[in-house]
Amino acid sequence: MKTKLFFILFLLLVTSSQAQPHLAALSKPGKAGIELRWSPMSYEAWQLGLTGGYMIERVAVLRNGKVLEPVERKILTPNPIKVADKSEWAKYENDNYAMVAGECIFGECKPTV
Repeated sequence: MKTKLFFILFLLLVTSSQAQPHLAALSKPGKAGIELRWSPMSYEAWQLGLTGGYMIERVAVLRNGKVLEPVERKILTPNPIKVADKSEWAKYENDNYAMVAGECIFGECKPTV
């Protein structure tokens, strides 16, 4: 049985914040599975992601053309996905987007969203 995936929810680990931070997310099928990209939509969400990491949850709402009641949920990351160490970013030195992200994480850049 093949599960059709309609929604992928990204759960930001929230410590004691009262405001819910938001993420923008994209997904597309790839050679090895679903490829995910996400971005925090506020500076507060950026900071929470840097400190707490991200959890990914798959939610299946439809299988074999039938709506699932209740929907099926599965946590795909048993531990939060966190930012790689600064030393690991060196392999992306030819990727301008990665270098900008690295500067915002480890430098003095303040992201604007």
